[in-house]
Formats: sequence, C-alpha cells, structure tokens
Amino acid sequence: MITLLSDHDIELYARLLWGEFTTDDWLTLGAAGLVTFSDIGLHRESTDREVWLYCQANRAVLLTGNRNMEDVNSLEAVVRELNDSLSLPIITLPNP
Repeated sequence: MITLLSDHDIELYARLLWGEFTTDDWLTLGAAGLVTFSDIGLHRESTDREVWLYCQANRAVLLTGNRNMEDVNSLEAVVRELNDSLSLPIITLPNP
C-alpha cells in the first residue's frame, strides 16, 4: 500500500480529490490514506529533493501543483537525476 502526500500548497485540493472517492475506491487503487507535511513532520521549507526522497523511502505518492526545474533541488531536476524504474510517480495538478 502507498499513501498520498499532499504538497503544502495544494492541501485543500488534495482533500477535495480524496473526498471524491470512497475508502474502498482508494484501497482498490492501492492508496491507504492521504497525509500532509504536518502529519508526517516535514517542514513547509523542505526542499523538493527532501520531499521526493521522503516519498521514495516511505512509499508515498506526491500530489503537487508546483513542478519546475529552477535549480538542482527542484522537483523536475530531482526526478531527472534520481528517478528509476522502481521510483513511485508524482501526480502534478496543472492548475490547482
């Protein structure tokens, strides 16, 4: 099972998305729950690299509305550097 981790900037949208499906629906998709940064002790100032590494180590799929390649620790740069066939995906909402 995985969890869904809401990026701090889209928590409302993540909760709305989560509420659109039943618990059984999410379990069918392999998702056991939705968590936020504060739920798991991540700071809002965590780098995208730290968040991505947390997700990979803790079987969490990141829901985000902010995916860019501004520097070496930005989400797109980290994915290009560290992603492999065993990495969990990121779900990016284009216009939250």
